[in-house]
Amino acid sequence: MKKTKIICTIGPATIEKKEIAEMYKSGMDAIRINLSHGDFDQYDKMIKNMKSVCDVPIIFDTQGPEVRTVNEHLHFEKGDVISFGLSVDVFKNLKKNDSLSFNDGLNKGAITDLKDKKVFLKMKSSGELMPNKSISCKRISFDLPILSKKDLQGIDYAVKNNASFIALSFTRNKNDVLTVKEKLKTSSIKIIAKIENQLGVNNFDEILSVADAVMVARGDLGTEIPSEKVPLIQKEIIKKCNLAGKPVIVATQMMESMINNPTPSRAETSDVANAIIDGADCLMLSGETSIGKYPIDVVKAVSSICSNVEKSYVSRINFENKSELIEDVIAYNVYLVSNKLDAKIICLTRGGYTARMINRFKPKNCIIAFSPKKEVTLQLMISYAIIPIYYPEIKEYGSEEVRNITKLCLKNKFIKEDDTIVFSAGLFVKKTTNTLIAYKAKDLLE
Repeated sequence: MKKTKIICTIGPATIEKKEIAEMYKSGMDAIRINLSHGDFDQYDKMIKNMKSVCDVPIIFDTQGPEVRTVNEHLHFEKGDVISFGLSVDVFKNLKKNDSLSFNDGLNKGAITDLKDKKVFLKMKSSGELMPNKSISCKRISFDLPILSKKDLQGIDYAVKNNASFIALSFTRNKNDVLTVKEKLKTSSIKIIAKIENQLGVNNFDEILSVADAVMVARGDLGTEIPSEKVPLIQKEIIKKCNLAGKPVIVATQMMESMINNPTPSRAETSDVANAIIDGADCLMLSGETSIGKYPIDVVKAVSSICSNVEKSYVSRINFENKSELIEDVIAYNVYLVSNKLDAKIICLTRGGYTARMINRFKPKNCIIAFSPKKEVTLQLMISYAIIPIYYPEIKEYGSEEVRNITKLCLKNKFIKEDDTIVFSAGLFVKKTTNTLIAYKAKDLLE
Protein backbone atom coordinates (compact mmCIF):
# COMPACT_ATOMS: atom_id res chain seq x y z
CA MET A 1 0.00 0.00 0.00
CA LYS A 2 1.09 3.58 -0.54
CA LYS A 3 2.48 5.52 2.42
CA THR A 4 2.09 9.08 1.13
CA LYS A 5 -1.39 10.40 1.86
CA ILE A 6 -3.77 12.13 -0.57
CA ILE A 7 -6.22 14.94 0.23
CA CYS A 8 -9.05 15.49 -2.25
CA THR A 9 -11.00 18.73 -2.52
CA ILE A 10 -14.72 18.01 -2.83
CA GLY A 11 -16.70 20.14 -5.27
CA PRO A 12 -19.40 19.93 -7.94
CA ALA A 13 -17.61 17.06 -9.71
CA THR A 14 -17.37 14.90 -6.58
CA ILE A 15 -20.22 15.83 -4.28
CA GLU A 16 -22.16 12.58 -4.81
CA LYS A 17 -21.65 9.34 -2.86
CA LYS A 18 -20.46 7.34 -5.87
CA GLU A 19 -17.57 9.66 -6.69
CA ILE A 20 -16.50 9.99 -3.05
CA ALA A 21 -16.55 6.21 -2.62
CA GLU A 22 -14.52 5.70 -5.81
CA MET A 23 -11.91 8.25 -4.77
CA TYR A 24 -11.61 6.60 -1.35
CA LYS A 25 -11.21 3.21 -2.99
CA SER A 26 -8.53 4.68 -5.28
CA GLY A 27 -6.41 6.13 -2.46
CA MET A 28 -8.05 9.22 -0.97
CA ASP A 29 -7.11 9.68 2.71
CA ALA A 30 -8.85 12.97 3.60
CA ILE A 31 -11.33 15.46 2.15
CA ARG A 32 -10.96 19.22 1.89
CA ILE A 33 -13.87 21.64 1.86
CA ASN A 34 -12.93 25.07 0.54
CA LEU A 35 -14.84 27.86 2.29
CA SER A 36 -14.03 30.16 -0.64
CA HIS A 37 -16.54 28.25 -2.76
CA GLY A 38 -20.02 26.87 -2.18
CA ASP A 39 -22.38 27.34 0.75
CA PHE A 40 -23.23 25.52 3.95
CA ASP A 41 -26.08 23.57 2.37
CA GLN A 42 -23.56 22.12 -0.08
CA TYR A 43 -21.14 21.38 2.75
CA ASP A 44 -23.93 19.51 4.55
CA LYS A 45 -24.36 17.30 1.52
CA MET A 46 -20.62 16.74 1.12
CA ILE A 47 -20.20 15.65 4.73
CA LYS A 48 -23.31 13.50 4.76
CA ASN A 49 -22.27 11.69 1.59
CA MET A 50 -18.69 11.24 2.78
CA LYS A 51 -19.73 9.79 6.14
CA SER A 52 -22.05 7.34 4.43
CA VAL A 53 -19.23 5.75 2.41
CA CYS A 54 -15.96 6.26 4.35
CA ASP A 55 -14.45 7.56 7.57
CA VAL A 56 -11.72 10.09 6.78
CA PRO A 57 -10.66 13.43 8.26
CA ILE A 58 -12.41 16.62 7.13
CA ILE A 59 -10.29 19.71 6.44
CA PHE A 60 -11.98 23.12 6.22
CA ASP A 61 -9.89 25.57 4.21
CA THR A 62 -10.50 29.21 5.14
CA GLN A 63 -10.82 32.15 2.77
CA GLY A 64 -8.37 34.12 4.86
CA PRO A 65 -7.21 37.67 4.13
CA GLU A 66 -7.67 37.40 0.39
CA VAL A 67 -9.49 39.46 -2.20
CA ARG A 68 -11.65 37.70 -4.78
CA THR A 69 -13.32 38.84 -7.97
CA VAL A 70 -17.06 39.46 -8.24
CA ASN A 71 -17.97 38.77 -11.86
CA GLU A 72 -19.65 36.61 -14.43
CA HIS A 73 -17.58 34.11 -16.43
CA LEU A 74 -15.36 36.26 -18.69
CA HIS A 75 -13.30 35.37 -21.77
CA PHE A 76 -10.67 37.85 -22.91
CA GLU A 77 -7.88 38.33 -25.43
CA LYS A 78 -4.54 40.06 -24.97
CA GLY A 79 -5.15 43.82 -24.87
CA ASP A 80 -8.80 43.55 -23.79
CA VAL A 81 -10.02 45.62 -20.85
CA ILE A 82 -12.17 43.60 -18.46
CA SER A 83 -14.01 44.79 -15.35
CA PHE A 84 -15.04 43.12 -12.12
CA GLY A 85 -16.01 43.90 -8.55
CA LEU A 86 -14.11 42.88 -5.43
CA SER A 87 -15.25 40.72 -2.51
CA VAL A 88 -13.63 43.15 -0.05
CA ASP A 89 -13.54 46.95 -0.29
CA VAL A 90 -9.83 47.58 -0.83
CA PHE A 91 -10.21 50.15 -3.58
CA LYS A 92 -8.36 52.74 -1.49
CA ASN A 93 -5.27 50.50 -1.65
CA LEU A 94 -5.28 50.36 -5.45
CA LYS A 95 -4.25 52.89 -8.06
CA LYS A 96 -3.94 53.14 -11.83
CA ASN A 97 -1.15 51.10 -13.46
CA ASP A 98 -1.01 48.65 -10.56
CA SER A 99 -0.50 45.11 -11.82
CA LEU A 100 -3.01 42.47 -10.68
CA SER A 101 -2.84 38.74 -11.35
CA PHE A 102 -5.22 35.80 -11.03
CA ASN A 103 -5.46 32.11 -12.01
CA ASP A 104 -2.36 31.42 -9.86
CA GLY A 105 -0.46 34.15 -11.70
CA LEU A 106 -1.22 32.77 -15.17
CA ASN A 107 -3.07 35.95 -16.19
CA LYS A 108 -1.93 39.49 -15.42
CA GLY A 109 -3.18 42.94 -16.24
CA ALA A 110 -2.65 46.61 -15.45
CA ILE A 111 -5.36 48.75 -13.83
CA THR A 112 -6.66 51.38 -16.26
CA ASP A 113 -9.47 52.71 -14.08
CA LEU A 114 -11.25 52.35 -10.74
CA LYS A 115 -14.87 53.47 -10.69
CA ASP A 116 -18.36 52.37 -9.65
CA LYS A 117 -16.79 49.85 -7.24
CA LYS A 118 -15.16 48.06 -10.16
CA VAL A 119 -11.61 47.43 -11.33
CA PHE A 120 -10.84 47.90 -15.03
CA LEU A 121 -7.91 45.76 -16.08
CA LYS A 122 -6.03 45.74 -19.41
CA MET A 123 -4.96 42.14 -19.95
CA LYS A 124 -1.43 41.13 -20.93
CA SER A 125 -2.53 37.68 -22.14
CA SER A 126 -5.57 35.77 -23.35
CA GLY A 127 -7.63 33.55 -21.07
CA GLU A 128 -10.73 33.40 -18.92
CA LEU A 129 -11.82 34.67 -15.53
CA MET A 130 -14.19 32.44 -13.63
CA PRO A 131 -16.29 33.98 -10.84
CA ASN A 132 -14.81 34.31 -7.36
CA LYS A 133 -11.14 34.05 -8.31
CA SER A 134 -8.42 35.15 -5.90
CA ILE A 135 -6.38 38.14 -7.07
CA SER A 136 -2.97 39.31 -5.93
CA CYS A 137 -0.90 42.46 -6.20
CA LYS A 138 2.80 42.20 -5.35
CA ARG A 139 3.05 45.85 -4.38
CA ILE A 140 0.25 45.78 -1.82
CA SER A 141 -0.42 44.17 1.53
CA PHE A 142 -4.16 44.59 2.03
CA ASP A 143 -3.76 44.10 5.81
CA LEU A 144 -7.04 42.22 6.25
CA PRO A 145 -8.11 40.11 9.27
CA ILE A 146 -6.85 36.52 9.15
CA LEU A 147 -10.48 35.28 9.23
CA SER A 148 -13.29 36.51 7.00
CA LYS A 149 -16.91 36.67 8.14
CA LYS A 150 -17.58 33.36 6.38
CA ASP A 151 -14.48 31.84 8.00
CA LEU A 152 -15.88 32.63 11.45
CA GLN A 153 -19.11 30.86 10.49
CA GLY A 154 -17.04 28.06 9.01
CA ILE A 155 -15.09 27.49 12.22
CA ASP A 156 -18.33 27.11 14.21
CA TYR A 157 -19.61 24.79 11.49
CA ALA A 158 -16.37 22.76 11.54
CA VAL A 159 -16.63 22.28 15.32
CA LYS A 160 -20.27 21.22 15.01
CA ASN A 161 -19.39 18.66 12.31
CA ASN A 162 -16.34 17.19 14.08
CA ALA A 163 -13.82 18.34 11.51
CA SER A 164 -10.20 17.29 12.05
CA PHE A 165 -8.38 20.35 10.72
CA ILE A 166 -8.70 24.02 9.82
CA ALA A 167 -6.35 24.97 6.96
CA LEU A 168 -5.48 28.59 7.68
CA SER A 169 -5.02 30.48 4.41
CA PHE A 170 -2.32 33.13 4.00
CA THR A 171 -0.79 32.51 7.43
CA ARG A 172 1.53 35.47 8.04
CA ASN A 173 2.94 34.88 11.52
CA LYS A 174 2.43 32.85 14.68
CA ASN A 175 -0.20 35.28 15.99
CA ASP A 176 -2.47 34.30 13.08
CA VAL A 177 -2.28 30.68 14.24
CA LEU A 178 -2.74 31.58 17.90
CA THR A 179 -5.79 33.71 17.05
CA VAL A 180 -7.51 30.71 15.51
CA LYS A 181 -6.32 28.36 18.26
CA GLU A 182 -8.03 30.61 20.78
CA LYS A 183 -11.31 30.20 18.91
CA LEU A 184 -10.81 26.43 18.89
CA LYS A 185 -9.65 26.02 22.50
CA THR A 186 -12.68 23.89 23.46
CA SER A 187 -12.27 21.74 20.34
CA SER A 188 -9.82 19.01 19.30
CA ILE A 189 -9.46 20.54 15.80
CA LYS A 190 -5.85 21.06 14.70
CA ILE A 191 -4.50 23.89 12.54
CA ILE A 192 -2.71 23.52 9.22
CA ALA A 193 -0.76 26.71 8.47
CA LYS A 194 -0.84 27.46 4.75
CA ILE A 195 2.35 29.11 3.52
CA GLU A 196 1.41 31.15 0.46
CA ASN A 197 2.92 34.62 0.80
CA GLN A 198 6.24 36.30 1.52
CA LEU A 199 5.36 37.01 5.15
CA GLY A 200 4.61 33.34 5.72
CA VAL A 201 8.01 32.41 4.31
CA ASN A 202 9.81 35.11 6.31
CA ASN A 203 8.15 34.05 9.57
CA PHE A 204 8.08 30.32 8.91
CA ASP A 205 10.07 29.20 11.95
CA GLU A 206 7.74 30.95 14.40
CA ILE A 207 4.69 29.66 12.50
CA LEU A 208 6.00 26.08 12.65
CA SER A 209 6.49 26.38 16.42
CA VAL A 210 2.74 26.83 17.00
CA ALA A 211 1.05 25.15 13.99
CA ASP A 212 0.03 21.47 14.07
CA ALA A 213 0.77 20.92 10.37
CA VAL A 214 1.89 22.93 7.33
CA MET A 215 0.76 23.24 3.73
CA VAL A 216 3.00 24.55 0.94
CA ALA A 217 0.29 26.28 -1.14
CA ARG A 218 2.28 26.92 -4.28
CA GLY A 219 -0.39 28.70 -6.32
CA ASP A 220 -0.61 31.99 -4.45
CA LEU A 221 2.97 31.60 -3.21
CA GLY A 222 4.17 31.65 -6.82
CA THR A 223 2.34 34.89 -7.57
CA GLU A 224 4.03 36.83 -4.76
CA ILE A 225 7.45 35.18 -4.95
CA PRO A 226 9.34 34.55 -8.23
CA SER A 227 8.29 31.09 -9.36
CA GLU A 228 11.88 29.88 -9.72
CA LYS A 229 12.31 30.30 -5.95
CA VAL A 230 9.28 28.20 -4.99
CA PRO A 231 10.91 24.73 -5.43
CA LEU A 232 13.71 25.53 -2.97
CA ILE A 233 11.26 27.08 -0.51
CA GLN A 234 9.17 23.90 -0.77
CA LYS A 235 12.20 21.73 0.01
CA GLU A 236 13.25 23.85 2.97
CA ILE A 237 9.74 23.88 4.49
CA ILE A 238 9.41 20.11 4.10
CA LYS A 239 12.81 19.55 5.72
CA LYS A 240 11.93 21.69 8.74
CA CYS A 241 8.53 20.01 9.16
CA ASN A 242 10.13 16.55 9.00
CA LEU A 243 12.62 17.53 11.70
CA ALA A 244 9.80 18.86 13.89
CA GLY A 245 7.67 15.76 13.36
CA LYS A 246 4.76 17.78 11.95
CA PRO A 247 2.80 16.72 8.84
CA VAL A 248 3.57 18.70 5.69
CA ILE A 249 1.31 18.91 2.65
CA VAL A 250 2.29 19.95 -0.88
CA ALA A 251 -0.57 21.54 -2.80
CA THR A 252 -1.64 23.32 -5.98
CA GLN A 253 -1.28 22.31 -9.63
CA MET A 254 -0.06 18.81 -8.77
CA MET A 255 -1.98 17.34 -11.72
CA GLU A 256 -3.52 20.49 -13.17
CA SER A 257 -3.78 19.19 -16.74
CA MET A 258 -6.04 16.35 -15.53
CA ILE A 259 -8.82 18.84 -14.94
CA ASN A 260 -9.45 18.35 -18.66
CA ASN A 261 -7.25 15.39 -19.67
CA PRO A 262 -7.46 11.71 -18.63
CA THR A 263 -3.70 11.36 -18.09
CA PRO A 264 -1.07 13.62 -16.46
CA SER A 265 1.81 15.32 -18.20
CA ARG A 266 5.32 13.96 -17.66
CA ALA A 267 6.21 17.15 -15.78
CA GLU A 268 3.28 16.66 -13.38
CA THR A 269 4.29 13.05 -12.76
CA SER A 270 7.79 14.25 -11.91
CA ASP A 271 6.41 17.02 -9.68
CA VAL A 272 4.39 14.54 -7.61
CA ALA A 273 7.35 12.15 -7.41
CA ASN A 274 9.72 14.90 -6.30
CA ALA A 275 7.35 16.06 -3.56
CA ILE A 276 7.48 12.52 -2.16
CA ILE A 277 11.28 12.40 -2.51
CA ASP A 278 11.48 15.78 -0.72
CA GLY A 279 9.69 14.17 2.25
CA ALA A 280 6.07 15.33 1.95
CA ASP A 281 3.58 13.51 4.16
CA CYS A 282 0.65 14.38 1.98
CA LEU A 283 -0.32 15.64 -1.48
CA MET A 284 -3.41 17.75 -2.06
CA LEU A 285 -5.62 17.88 -5.15
CA SER A 286 -7.73 21.00 -5.73
CA GLY A 287 -9.47 21.69 -9.04
CA GLU A 288 -8.46 18.24 -10.25
CA THR A 289 -11.06 16.61 -7.97
CA SER A 290 -13.46 19.49 -7.27
CA ILE A 291 -14.32 20.57 -10.82
CA GLY A 292 -12.25 18.27 -13.04
CA LYS A 293 -13.54 15.80 -15.61
CA TYR A 294 -11.51 12.84 -14.30
CA PRO A 295 -11.40 12.97 -10.47
CA ILE A 296 -11.13 9.22 -9.90
CA ASP A 297 -8.44 8.85 -12.56
CA VAL A 298 -6.45 11.64 -10.89
CA VAL A 299 -6.47 9.87 -7.52
CA LYS A 300 -5.50 6.58 -9.17
CA ALA A 301 -2.63 8.29 -11.01
CA VAL A 302 -1.27 9.97 -7.86
CA SER A 303 -1.60 6.73 -5.87
CA SER A 304 0.34 4.85 -8.54
CA ILE A 305 3.14 7.44 -8.52
CA CYS A 306 3.30 7.29 -4.71
CA SER A 307 3.58 3.49 -4.64
CA ASN A 308 6.29 3.40 -7.29
CA VAL A 309 8.43 6.14 -5.78
CA GLU A 310 8.16 4.74 -2.26
CA LYS A 311 9.52 1.38 -3.41
CA SER A 312 12.72 2.95 -4.65
CA TYR A 313 13.41 6.16 -2.79
CA VAL A 314 12.23 7.99 0.29
CA SER A 315 13.73 11.14 1.78
CA ARG A 316 15.02 10.65 5.31
CA ILE A 317 15.91 13.46 7.66
CA ASN A 318 19.54 13.91 8.67
CA PHE A 319 19.31 13.11 12.38
CA GLU A 320 22.75 12.95 13.94
CA ASN A 321 21.47 11.50 17.20
CA LYS A 322 22.80 14.45 19.20
CA SER A 323 19.49 15.02 20.96
CA GLU A 324 19.36 14.04 24.61
CA LEU A 325 15.57 13.96 24.71
CA ILE A 326 14.29 10.49 25.57
CA GLU A 327 11.56 10.60 22.91
CA ASP A 328 14.04 11.58 20.16
CA VAL A 329 16.45 8.78 21.00
CA ILE A 330 13.71 6.14 21.32
CA ALA A 331 11.95 7.18 18.08
CA TYR A 332 15.21 7.20 16.13
CA ASN A 333 16.11 3.75 17.38
CA VAL A 334 12.66 2.40 16.55
CA TYR A 335 13.40 3.49 12.99
CA LEU A 336 16.89 1.92 13.01
CA VAL A 337 15.85 -1.37 14.63
CA SER A 338 12.73 -1.81 12.49
CA ASN A 339 14.72 -1.26 9.29
CA LYS A 340 17.55 -3.56 10.43
CA LEU A 341 15.14 -6.39 11.35
CA ASP A 342 12.56 -5.60 8.63
CA ALA A 343 10.12 -5.40 11.54
CA LYS A 344 6.54 -4.19 11.63
CA ILE A 345 6.08 -1.16 13.86
CA ILE A 346 3.26 -0.99 16.40
CA CYS A 347 2.79 1.93 18.73
CA LEU A 348 0.40 3.19 21.36
CA THR A 349 -0.25 6.90 21.16
CA ARG A 350 -2.68 9.03 23.15
CA GLY A 351 -2.37 12.23 21.14
CA GLY A 352 -0.43 11.06 18.08
CA TYR A 353 2.97 12.23 19.31
CA THR A 354 4.72 8.85 19.44
CA ALA A 355 3.54 7.92 15.95
CA ARG A 356 4.71 11.23 14.47
CA MET A 357 8.08 11.08 16.22
CA ILE A 358 8.76 7.73 14.53
CA ASN A 359 7.12 8.67 11.22
CA ARG A 360 9.48 11.62 10.60
CA PHE A 361 12.34 9.18 9.91
CA LYS A 362 10.35 7.50 7.11
CA PRO A 363 10.85 3.86 8.20
CA LYS A 364 10.68 1.09 5.61
CA ASN A 365 7.49 -0.43 7.08
CA CYS A 366 4.24 1.29 7.99
CA ILE A 367 3.48 2.33 11.56
CA ILE A 368 0.35 0.75 13.04
CA ALA A 369 -0.73 3.37 15.57
CA PHE A 370 -3.36 2.58 18.22
CA SER A 371 -5.07 5.45 20.01
CA PRO A 372 -7.98 5.58 22.47
CA LYS A 373 -9.13 8.86 20.89
CA LYS A 374 -11.15 8.82 17.68
CA GLU A 375 -10.13 12.37 16.75
CA VAL A 376 -6.45 11.42 17.01
CA THR A 377 -6.81 8.46 14.65
CA LEU A 378 -8.43 10.75 12.07
CA GLN A 379 -5.74 13.41 12.42
CA LEU A 380 -3.00 10.80 11.94
CA MET A 381 -4.47 9.91 8.55
CA ILE A 382 -2.56 12.76 6.88
CA SER A 383 0.82 11.55 8.22
CA TYR A 384 3.18 9.50 6.06
CA ALA A 385 3.12 5.71 6.54
CA ILE A 386 0.86 5.77 9.61
CA ILE A 387 -2.09 3.37 9.77
CA PRO A 388 -4.17 4.70 12.67
CA ILE A 389 -6.46 2.35 14.60
CA TYR A 390 -9.12 3.54 17.03
CA TYR A 391 -8.71 1.46 20.20
CA PRO A 392 -10.94 2.72 23.02
CA GLU A 393 -10.30 -0.41 25.12
CA ILE A 394 -6.95 0.93 26.37
CA LYS A 395 -7.19 1.32 30.14
CA GLU A 396 -3.65 1.20 31.46
CA TYR A 397 -0.50 1.56 29.36
CA GLY A 398 1.50 -1.50 30.43
CA SER A 399 2.94 -4.85 29.39
CA GLU A 400 -0.47 -6.50 29.11
CA GLU A 401 -1.52 -3.94 26.49
CA VAL A 402 1.46 -4.94 24.35
CA ARG A 403 0.16 -8.50 24.30
CA ASN A 404 -3.47 -7.48 23.71
CA ILE A 405 -2.63 -5.21 20.80
CA THR A 406 -0.36 -7.81 19.21
CA LYS A 407 -3.27 -10.30 19.37
CA LEU A 408 -5.56 -7.72 17.79
CA CYS A 409 -3.09 -7.09 14.96
CA LEU A 410 -2.89 -10.83 14.26
CA LYS A 411 -6.66 -11.19 14.32
CA ASN A 412 -7.09 -8.35 11.81
CA LYS A 413 -4.18 -9.61 9.66
CA PHE A 414 -2.08 -6.47 10.09
CA ILE A 415 0.79 -8.80 11.03
CA LYS A 416 1.67 -12.50 10.80
CA GLU A 417 2.88 -14.84 13.54
CA ASP A 418 6.37 -15.00 12.01
CA ASP A 419 6.72 -11.21 11.87
CA THR A 420 9.24 -9.40 13.99
CA ILE A 421 7.61 -6.51 15.85
CA VAL A 422 9.08 -3.30 17.17
CA PHE A 423 6.71 -1.84 19.75
CA SER A 424 6.90 1.72 21.05
CA ALA A 425 4.84 3.80 23.46
CA GLY A 426 4.94 6.06 26.46
CA LEU A 427 4.49 3.28 29.00
CA PHE A 428 3.93 4.15 32.67
CA VAL A 429 4.69 7.84 32.04
CA LYS A 430 2.32 10.16 30.17
CA LYS A 431 3.25 12.63 27.41
CA THR A 432 6.47 10.96 26.34
CA THR A 433 7.86 8.13 24.20
CA ASN A 434 10.06 5.99 26.39
CA THR A 435 9.71 2.36 25.30
CA LEU A 436 11.17 0.16 22.55
CA ILE A 437 10.41 -3.56 22.64
CA ALA A 438 11.44 -5.97 19.88
CA TYR A 439 9.98 -9.47 19.68
CA LYS A 440 8.63 -12.18 17.42
CA ALA A 441 4.83 -12.07 17.44
CA LYS A 442 4.50 -15.81 18.05
CA ASP A 443 7.01 -15.76 20.92
CA LEU A 444 5.09 -13.09 22.80
CA LEU A 445 1.79 -14.90 22.43
CA GLU A 446 3.23 -18.26 23.55
